[in-house]
Amino acid sequence: MINLRSQSGITLVELLVVLIILSLVMAGVFSFFLMGHKTYNLGRRQAQMHHDLRLVSELLTQEMRYAVVLTMLDDWDDLPEQAEISPGERFLYFDEHSGQIIIADSQASRPLTNAIISEASFWLEADMFSFKLGIISGDVAYSMESSVMLLNIENSGTMHSSVPALRYVRP
Repeated sequence: MINLRSQSGITLVELLVVLIILSLVMAGVFSFFLMGHKTYNLGRRQAQMHHDLRLVSELLTQEMRYAVVLTMLDDWDDLPEQAEISPGERFLYFDEHSGQIIIADSQASRPLTNAIISEASFWLEADMFSFKLGIISGDVAYSMESSVMLLNIENSGTMHSSVPALRYVRP
């Protein structure tokens, strides 16, 4: 007869204890990985939002810097149809429905970028064109305010607009 007690090995209780300890360690490793993944995604989303705002700001600066005439629109009805726009004349406005800043000239209307903006406002003080942009994604929000010195402006003064739209002419 074989004596079962003298054989070496592990018991069922020891095996269960090892499995419980191993599952606790794996749960800790998984939660650490999950937290790192969420932090990475949040940082990536914030960096993308910041990049989008900087890009729109830079493109607005390039577009407005050499304007010779700048007029703030007081009403959406002041925004003409594309066929009514004279050559050399441009309109820049914030389309709240698409979340994009649109440039319209006599040939086409096109978004400044593909960035989705949540708010935009424009104003003119002397020869400085200023704007404020905002972007929201989930629970993260960024806003940026900037000014552009208009180098060739003929009509300086202070203008604020109730709608985020303006008319300008570049040489």
